Amino acid sequence: MSPFLRLSQDEEVLLLTFIKHIGNLSEVSKELSISYPTLRNRLENIVSKLGLKKPEESGVMEILDMVERGEMSVEKAIKILKKGGKNE
Repeated sequence: MSPFLRLSQDEEVLLLTFIKHIGNLSEVSKELSISYPTLRNRLENIVSKLGLKKPEESGVMEILDMVERGEMSVEKAIKILKKGGKNE
């Protein structure tokens, strides 16, 4: 059975749009009228649903993205990651 059958219709549309724009997140974000962080989260969920990444890895990547965007300090990220990657 194809893992793509696990995706909702909205997730299929996102994935097809992603492929259409050859992975250009800026273009996907514009076409679907969603913010970059929302797009990243939805793509992370699709990756997890397809069994390509463990769910806990998604949280780590989001924390690192927040540090990169200046939304979180390195010190706070380290504390969160030491607690297991839960940003509460």
